Amino acid sequence: MQEKCLECKKLLVDTDLKIICFECRKHYSHKTKEFMSLGMIEEARKLISSAPLDEKWKRSMLEHSYPEFVQFKWREENVKRIQKEKEVKKAEKDREEIEAVFKMIEEEKEREKKRQEAIVKHRNCLDSLGIPYSGISPPNMKKEGLHRASHCWQCCEQSLDNLIDAECNVCGWIICFCGGCGCGWKRKMTDKTGLESILR
Repeated sequence: MQEKCLECKKLLVDTDLKIICFECRKHYSHKTKEFMSLGMIEEARKLISSAPLDEKWKRSMLEHSYPEFVQFKWREENVKRIQKEKEVKKAEKDREEIEAVFKMIEEEKEREKKRQEAIVKHRNCLDSLGIPYSGISPPNMKKEGLHRASHCWQCCEQSLDNLIDAECNVCGWIICFCGGCGCGWKRKMTDKTGLESILR
């Protein structure tokens, strides 16, 4: 049984391709050439890709007959590669930002835990000095009022900042994690002055 052209349904002859006749093949070639001459490379690719032609002929048409298509294909693949790289970098950046946020949350939780421990130690310090506890002022997170930064006189290790550390309502000094504040400093200075006066 003689085969028919898949495009025009005419009977195929020996000079035709196995699935499409010579005239239909010429039609696709001319239409492709027209698209390429107008710079419509993507349209030419779609036309050939959708044609009822064998893959070998399609590749021959697109890659060998029209070098500009190869360049277009390279650019297209290059754009996809660059886009993928950007997506990977963005995903990595997003992951790092999320990890940074979680790290900041965990650090703040740990700092809040230390602040609560510091309040307990602070009360004990005031009790040992015989000073009534009058509460604390929470960290000035909104940066309102006077910003102060210092270090603890008692343990001489901790840097203090009233943006993140509470303040004693009795003396107004920043409370260290060791519980120290200005109340102990003032008592120390008072005792030292009194001792010097006695020694004189």
